[in-house]
Amino acid sequence: MTDDPQPDDDASSTSRGSSVDGPYQIKSENTFPRSHLIHTIIGAEETYSRSLLSSGHGFAFWDIDGSHLRGPQSTEQQDAVWLQGMSLGDVGMIDPHGQFIFLFNIFATATDPLHQGVVPEEFEEFRPSLNRDSEVKVIPEYFKSGTIISSMGVNIKRISDSPLKISMSSTVREGAILVLPHGGSREDLISTSQLTEYIERHALDWYQYTCQHARSSARTIPNGSLYLITGCDRAKSWCAMAFPSKWKDAGKQIEMTYEGEEFPCWLPSRWAREQTLSLSEGKDRNFCVFARGIHISLSNRLWVRHLPYRPPDEASYYNILAAPVLGFRAKIARIRERLMRDSDFLWDGHQKFPFHPSVLISQVLLEQHPTADIALVEDSVWTDLAKNGTGTLPEVTNWIIQAIMTSELVKLNRLVSLVSKASDSPAASAMGFIQGLLAKYANWRARNRVLRQVTKVLRSP
Repeated sequence: MTDDPQPDDDASSTSRGSSVDGPYQIKSENTFPRSHLIHTIIGAEETYSRSLLSSGHGFAFWDIDGSHLRGPQSTEQQDAVWLQGMSLGDVGMIDPHGQFIFLFNIFATATDPLHQGVVPEEFEEFRPSLNRDSEVKVIPEYFKSGTIISSMGVNIKRISDSPLKISMSSTVREGAILVLPHGGSREDLISTSQLTEYIERHALDWYQYTCQHARSSARTIPNGSLYLITGCDRAKSWCAMAFPSKWKDAGKQIEMTYEGEEFPCWLPSRWAREQTLSLSEGKDRNFCVFARGIHISLSNRLWVRHLPYRPPDEASYYNILAAPVLGFRAKIARIRERLMRDSDFLWDGHQKFPFHPSVLISQVLLEQHPTADIALVEDSVWTDLAKNGTGTLPEVTNWIIQAIMTSELVKLNRLVSLVSKASDSPAASAMGFIQGLLAKYANWRARNRVLRQVTKVLRSP
């Protein structure tokens, strides 16, 4: 964490100027985004995505309407992407403004109108072709009309259903609400195991292509940016809201009302920022409100050898909350801000990176397996663990530890990934007293080992 960077001297790998197998191996540069601890709430897009991790639905895009529209595209490609919306098999990245930057789709051919010939040099679509009838699970009405999804500590009262009218109140330091007036659908790949070898073959080529061609608000592309979409929640109308609108209002009593049939909104608007799209404005398009997928990362060693050098002053940072958003410590943080009369915003000149648990887990996997070159992490390993959380540092640390300890780490050639662990271990009640104590001790040691690795990643300079 940038507050207290502590390099680990006993971890070594290859520098830019040395060979992988050479005798002069020193610590490689960190090619992943760095962590930055904050006490003060920063930005609607960041607050919204972080707060709704607790929903368990995946990553929530703040700029729902703008997502999926940018990248290395021609005008014709932008039109095709605009009409189709986010799809299973899309490969892209999440930019600092909460948008998904579309690059290409692994289930479409290079000549598909979606691509307009703009694909990686070694691109080949995934084979065999995706059979949507047998390989995709679709739930058309997963979210009922009038669904309200809110973060922890937000009190919701439904006043009426037709027209939809809602009131909210809260004293949490940050929060978010998503209203789906006309409901929404869900679709997911039933299995992703068949994608592993395909991703391993192409991951480096995809990153080289992205670094050379991607157009986004990000100045540089950090390691861990590539995101393969395996699940989407879609809606034709929505109202996304994040509060507070100003850091000085964090922790104040907020009361707002949502109403309006044609152009719904939250009032009074001074407390929050919102993004709204009505059914008529959407023109019958489907917009992705939550996504689930696979984050793809490379080892620092592989990145340094094959991808552009990024000076330290261009490093990307993601923010993690140091103080809780509710409770006694949240009140202390509010008092601190009043006394200091200032915020601890990330200093100018550094590029923001959207916080995503899968990127942190990828780093831990590569730390555990230093000879691996590629790490894949599916969002499914942490989404249930994040339910009813607020995204503070202790919670994030626990999510990662639990995700790693409750999943099985698999190494295949140059690749490491997490898969669900079979529940064939005997229950504690079925063990003898001594065996139970030994199992608890082994679990304690394993947890502390993972904690050390997570701490090392968070403190990477």
